[in-house]
Amino acid sequence: MEDTNNLFLTATRKKLRWQFQGLLSVEDLWDLSLTALNKIAVAVHQNLQKSSISFIDEVPTETTDDTLRLEILKKIIEVKKAEKAAKETAAQVRANQQRIREILAQRAQDKLANLSDEDLQKMLEEGSVL
Repeated sequence: MEDTNNLFLTATRKKLRWQFQGLLSVEDLWDLSLTALNKIAVAVHQNLQKSSISFIDEVPTETTDDTLRLEILKKIIEVKKAEKAAKETAAQVRANQQRIREILAQRAQDKLANLSDEDLQKMLEEGSVL
């Protein structure tokens, strides 16, 4: 279909709306969960499947609007899935970094605990910082 910018430009110029707990604009779609977006996409897809097809008559405007609606939904779902995956990856990285910090702290504790009494006493007298 059209490139992403043209999809959204066309939808906003046509003032397309999606039926889901009232009428939703393109902007409203971004606030929905992936589950809600999927429900809307399925409904639009089913509506497209029910459309009568004619190879001699012009395609009805509603069918082309539904095609545009579906393409926009697919793009928003794609972006939201990528954002969700990125958040999950970032959370895993943070958890891994925290675990590494804990291991390093434990190793520092173990190293300090394994020093001789003389070395510990010397560190106390010098006011050493670990």
